[in-house]
Amino acid sequence: AATAPGSETTMGLAVSQWLAHYPDRAIELFTIAYDEDPVWANSKWVATVYSPRVAESIAAMQAERQKRRLARR
Repeated sequence: AATAPGSETTMGLAVSQWLAHYPDRAIELFTIAYDEDPVWANSKWVATVYSPRVAESIAAMQAERQKRRLARR
């Protein structure tokens, strides 16, 4: 599966912000990329295509996003 145009760049920026310890900005960018292309929710695909560090970062952002969504309820 290929990603939607632009979502890969946005997710790359999200990962860089996450690794730089800017979680709020990372989650904003993650959400934009995810909304554009839900393939990012497929952890097996992400782990196959990207490095372990990137896959771990995306999984961590997914978990943090879910945690924040539940906290707002």
